[in-house]
This record gives sequence, structure tokens and C-alpha cells, in this order.
Amino acid sequence: MTNLVAKGQLVKVVNTQNGKSVIAEVIGNLPGNDLTKGLILKLSDNAKLPWGKNPVFSVKIMY
Repeated sequence: MTNLVAKGQLVKVVNTQNGKSVIAEVIGNLPGNDLTKGLILKLSDNAKLPWGKNPVFSVKIMY
């Protein structure tokens, strides 16, 4: 989920700590409470699988 691009668009998300990446489909906008926390992107658990258990990390987003 992100407010950067439209719902349905594909984005490439690269974990800057290990260089691993995933292609994810945007399923909707972030809720307001996530925006106030400074989040710009929220991934599903399945999208995060290649990156392990750490729930917060720096990413590069390409769209």
C-alpha cells in the first residue's frame, strides 16, 4: 500500500540493506495513521518473505 502511485500499478521495491528486491502490486492507499508515522509504503507478509523477519527496513522504490 502506498500513496505514491495508483492502485493496480506494479512497483519494484529494493531492500537497501541487502540488495534483494520484489515486484509488488499496489492494492490501495496507506491509512492516515501510517502516514503520520512517516511510512510511505507497506508490504504484505508474502511480499516481505525474501527479506526475512525484520519488519522495518530502508527501501528504494521504482515505479
